Amino acid sequence: ATPYAAKNRTRIPSADAWENVSSMTVGFPSQVPYDWETRRRYLDLPFPQSEYDGRLRKVRKAMDEKGVGALLIFGDSGDPGDILYLSNFLPFGRAAVLLPLSEAPQIITDAVLHGEPINSYAWMTWVQEFRPVHHSAEEFAEAISRSILKLGAKKVGLVGRDKLPMSIWEALAPRV
Repeated sequence: ATPYAAKNRTRIPSADAWENVSSMTVGFPSQVPYDWETRRRYLDLPFPQSEYDGRLRKVRKAMDEKGVGALLIFGDSGDPGDILYLSNFLPFGRAAVLLPLSEAPQIITDAVLHGEPINSYAWMTWVQEFRPVHHSAEEFAEAISRSILKLGAKKVGLVGRDKLPMSIWEALAPRV
């Protein structure tokens, strides 16, 4: 007999699975889906949405002044400050917020426990685009680079360089 855990593992889709997916809704079996409409029901922000909108406006103004088309904000459970400040997402693993100059932000994270949004704090963020990846530097870098390339940003800023593992940087740098 196969142990329960081996038969019922939740599989996080590979980066290729995200090519034509606009939000986290497909290919991720879970008791509570990751789509925005489901997560939104559990959302309880510590500040009004207008506070987060104001924070984004300030960051985007600085981006525009410096000619930055997108900002990659990296953090982890040891230091989630920048990610938490902009998105209210508190990762228990690694996470990145990709903030385009004029489009909606997105979160890419390997902080997915049992494939459930409740366990991975996906319900804590107002950011609609929430993309989990395996705990793999290659897959994390692939998801980030696909998102950056899709945006077409010519100049990408980086916040949290000291939190970005070398393994992810080495996989990401040649792609962007």
